Amino acid sequence: YELWDTNIQSGSEIVWIDDRDGYNNYNGTWTVVSNSLLTPTTYYGYFNQQVPGQDYTIDYIKGIITFRKTINEDYVIVVAYEGQGLKILKDENEILDQEMMNYYDLGRKKIIQGVEGRDFIVKILNLNRNEVTMFGNAYDIIEMDYDEGILKFNERWPFGETSDIYDKTNPQHHYIIYMEYKYRQKTYFLRPNIVEGSEKITINGRLIKRDEDYFIDYESGFITFFREEEIDE
Repeated sequence: YELWDTNIQSGSEIVWIDDRDGYNNYNGTWTVVSNSLLTPTTYYGYFNQQVPGQDYTIDYIKGIITFRKTINEDYVIVVAYEGQGLKILKDENEILDQEMMNYYDLGRKKIIQGVEGRDFIVKILNLNRNEVTMFGNAYDIIEMDYDEGILKFNERWPFGETSDIYDKTNPQHHYIIYMEYKYRQKTYFLRPNIVEGSEKITINGRLIKRDEDYFIDYESGFITFFREEEIDE
């Protein structure tokens, strides 16, 4: 999502989300906030403060916030930072238009930056799986964050701002982003049928957290570390 300013003071932000689930409000904070429209309206909700690095990351220079979890359509997000009071970034009807439509999460981090067209392949295909060239050379219109596994198109609306691809109520499917890549991860086998939640894992004496630092499949006994650079020989 695009914030309202660039060159934001690092660490000055507060980010809250109301997931609009009335069954988990016991952990939420009751907050009243207005949106940023010319004729603002007030929203009342129970918000949970988000944790930087765990729930989201911010590019403070560009003023872009990226969430590390699924943001449902009816979520309400409010943000404040130095020089900007608490304001709605995303409302339940998604009419504020702050969402960036040119970022795609590959679902994997630590992508290996190889030779374009050989080790790292990107193609725009139509629904017949034929390559489309009307947008130009794919490598000229994208940027890659290889560490985070994020593909970014240079244009905010890469397939046209008025395209029905971006229609919130009835989005249409016209293109396929085809990719081939390799990524790094460290996976180890423990033993099958581990008791869920029974593990205690440390790296160099530091206790690490499940689903934040590693993923464990209790049935198969495989454990995958997300920050493989922390695991040396």
